[in-house]
Amino acid sequence: MVYLRPLSWTSGQPIPVGGFDSAWTDSLGDYRFSNVPLDTYRVEARLRDSGWSRTVRAVDPRNQVATGALHKFGMLEVEVDLTDSTRGERLELFGLDRSLSIPDSVPGQQSIKMYFDSLPVGLQTVCIWKMGRDYGDTTVRILPDSTTYLDDDDFNGVPEGPSEDP
Repeated sequence: MVYLRPLSWTSGQPIPVGGFDSAWTDSLGDYRFSNVPLDTYRVEARLRDSGWSRTVRAVDPRNQVATGALHKFGMLEVEVDLTDSTRGERLELFGLDRSLSIPDSVPGQQSIKMYFDSLPVGLQTVCIWKMGRDYGDTTVRILPDSTTYLDDDDFNGVPEGPSEDP
Protein backbone atom coordinates (compact mmCIF):
# COMPACT_ATOMS: atom_id res chain seq x y z
CA MET A 1 0.00 0.00 0.00
CA VAL A 2 1.22 3.51 -0.83
CA TYR A 3 -0.04 6.54 1.12
CA LEU A 4 -0.12 10.21 0.11
CA ARG A 5 -0.23 12.96 2.78
CA PRO A 6 0.51 16.70 2.54
CA LEU A 7 4.02 17.25 3.96
CA SER A 8 2.83 20.07 6.24
CA TRP A 9 0.10 17.87 7.80
CA THR A 10 0.34 16.05 11.14
CA SER A 11 -2.19 13.65 12.59
CA GLY A 12 -3.27 16.28 15.16
CA GLN A 13 -4.71 18.46 12.40
CA PRO A 14 -7.99 18.06 10.50
CA ILE A 15 -7.88 16.04 7.29
CA PRO A 16 -7.28 18.40 4.37
CA VAL A 17 -9.84 18.36 1.56
CA GLY A 18 -8.54 16.24 -1.31
CA GLY A 19 -5.13 15.87 0.32
CA PHE A 20 -5.23 12.23 1.49
CA ASP A 21 -5.10 9.21 -0.70
CA SER A 22 -3.85 5.65 -0.78
CA ALA A 23 -3.33 3.18 -3.58
CA TRP A 24 -2.44 -0.45 -4.06
CA THR A 25 0.51 -1.24 -6.27
CA ASP A 26 0.24 -3.53 -9.25
CA SER A 27 2.45 -6.60 -9.80
CA LEU A 28 5.29 -4.33 -10.98
CA GLY A 29 5.04 -2.01 -7.97
CA ASP A 30 3.47 0.82 -9.97
CA TYR A 31 0.74 2.99 -8.45
CA ARG A 32 -1.21 6.10 -9.42
CA PHE A 33 -2.76 9.08 -7.64
CA SER A 34 -5.11 11.23 -9.73
CA ASN A 35 -6.39 14.80 -9.30
CA VAL A 36 -3.83 15.67 -6.61
CA PRO A 37 -3.94 19.36 -5.61
CA LEU A 38 -0.69 21.27 -6.18
CA ASP A 39 1.35 20.97 -2.96
CA THR A 40 4.30 19.13 -1.41
CA TYR A 41 3.51 15.63 -0.17
CA ARG A 42 4.98 12.71 1.74
CA VAL A 43 4.54 9.45 -0.18
CA GLU A 44 4.97 6.40 2.03
CA ALA A 45 5.01 2.75 0.95
CA ARG A 46 4.44 -0.07 3.45
CA LEU A 47 4.69 -3.83 3.03
CA ARG A 48 4.76 -5.92 6.20
CA ASP A 49 7.88 -4.79 8.13
CA SER A 50 9.47 -2.76 5.31
CA GLY A 51 8.85 0.44 3.39
CA TRP A 52 10.15 3.77 2.13
CA SER A 53 9.06 7.40 2.09
CA ARG A 54 9.76 10.33 -0.21
CA THR A 55 8.95 14.01 -0.40
CA VAL A 56 7.35 14.93 -3.73
CA ARG A 57 5.94 18.10 -5.24
CA ALA A 58 2.77 17.86 -7.27
CA VAL A 59 3.51 20.50 -9.89
CA ASP A 60 2.27 18.85 -13.05
CA PRO A 61 -0.61 16.45 -13.76
CA ARG A 62 1.91 14.04 -15.32
CA ASN A 63 4.35 14.15 -12.38
CA GLN A 64 6.13 10.83 -11.84
CA VAL A 65 7.85 9.84 -8.61
CA ALA A 66 10.94 7.70 -8.50
CA THR A 67 10.16 5.00 -5.96
CA GLY A 68 12.66 3.51 -3.59
CA ALA A 69 13.70 0.05 -2.56
CA LEU A 70 11.90 -1.37 0.44
CA HIS A 71 13.98 -1.23 3.61
CA LYS A 72 13.37 -2.59 7.09
CA PHE A 73 11.59 0.04 9.17
CA GLY A 74 13.52 2.01 11.75
CA MET A 75 12.57 3.19 15.21
CA LEU A 76 12.82 6.59 16.90
CA GLU A 77 13.33 7.09 20.64
CA VAL A 78 12.64 10.60 21.96
CA GLU A 79 13.44 11.60 25.54
CA VAL A 80 11.10 14.38 26.67
CA ASP A 81 11.54 16.44 29.85
CA LEU A 82 8.16 16.82 31.52
CA THR A 83 7.90 20.61 31.78
CA ASP A 84 5.10 23.15 31.47
CA SER A 85 6.01 23.40 27.78
CA THR A 86 5.55 19.69 27.07
CA ARG A 87 3.09 18.19 29.57
CA GLY A 88 -0.12 16.96 27.95
CA GLU A 89 1.04 17.90 24.45
CA ARG A 90 1.88 15.71 21.44
CA LEU A 91 4.90 14.47 19.53
CA GLU A 92 4.02 14.25 15.85
CA LEU A 93 5.72 13.50 12.55
CA PHE A 94 5.04 15.80 9.60
CA GLY A 95 3.49 14.06 6.59
CA LEU A 96 3.05 10.70 8.35
CA ASP A 97 0.09 9.42 10.30
CA ARG A 98 2.08 9.07 13.54
CA SER A 99 1.70 10.85 16.87
CA LEU A 100 2.17 10.19 20.59
CA SER A 101 0.58 11.95 23.56
CA ILE A 102 3.02 13.30 26.14
CA PRO A 103 1.66 12.51 29.61
CA ASP A 104 0.87 15.29 32.08
CA SER A 105 3.10 13.60 34.64
CA VAL A 106 4.76 10.33 35.50
CA PRO A 107 5.16 9.81 39.27
CA GLY A 108 8.80 10.05 40.30
CA GLN A 109 10.05 10.99 36.83
CA GLN A 110 11.17 14.32 35.38
CA SER A 111 11.46 12.91 31.84
CA ILE A 112 10.00 10.10 29.76
CA LYS A 113 11.21 8.08 26.78
CA MET A 114 8.70 7.78 23.95
CA TYR A 115 8.99 5.48 20.93
CA PHE A 116 7.85 5.58 17.31
CA ASP A 117 8.27 2.18 15.70
CA SER A 118 7.75 1.03 12.11
CA LEU A 119 9.02 4.31 10.61
CA PRO A 120 10.06 4.44 6.96
CA VAL A 121 13.71 5.24 6.38
CA GLY A 122 14.68 8.73 5.32
CA LEU A 123 14.54 12.28 6.62
CA GLN A 124 11.60 12.92 8.95
CA THR A 125 10.56 16.07 10.84
CA VAL A 126 9.39 15.59 14.43
CA CYS A 127 7.50 18.35 16.24
CA ILE A 128 6.08 19.02 19.68
CA TRP A 129 2.61 20.57 19.50
CA LYS A 130 1.57 22.88 22.32
CA MET A 131 -2.09 23.89 22.47
CA GLY A 132 -2.60 23.32 18.75
CA ARG A 133 0.52 25.13 17.56
CA ASP A 134 4.00 23.93 16.71
CA TYR A 135 6.16 24.47 19.81
CA GLY A 136 9.33 23.39 18.06
CA ASP A 137 10.56 20.83 15.59
CA THR A 138 13.69 19.07 14.43
CA THR A 139 14.71 16.79 11.58
CA VAL A 140 16.05 13.31 12.04
CA ARG A 141 17.26 10.66 9.61
CA ILE A 142 15.67 7.27 10.22
CA LEU A 143 17.94 4.37 9.31
CA PRO A 144 16.79 0.86 8.43
CA ASP A 145 16.49 -1.77 11.16
CA SER A 146 17.94 0.51 13.87
CA THR A 147 16.93 3.04 16.51
CA THR A 148 17.60 6.77 16.18
CA TYR A 149 17.73 8.83 19.39
CA LEU A 150 16.50 12.38 20.06
CA ASP A 151 16.33 14.48 23.18
CA ASP A 152 13.86 17.33 23.53
CA ASP A 153 16.90 19.64 23.73
CA ASP A 154 17.21 18.96 19.97
CA PHE A 155 13.96 20.92 19.47
CA ASN A 156 14.98 24.56 19.11
CA GLY A 157 11.64 26.03 20.21
CA VAL A 158 11.23 27.67 16.79
CA PRO A 159 8.49 26.22 14.55
CA GLU A 160 10.31 25.89 11.22
CA GLY A 161 7.95 23.35 9.70
CA PRO A 162 8.61 20.16 7.79
CA SER A 163 11.85 19.49 5.94
CA GLU A 164 11.99 17.83 2.56
CA ASP A 165 14.32 14.95 1.81
CA PRO A 166 17.08 15.84 -0.62
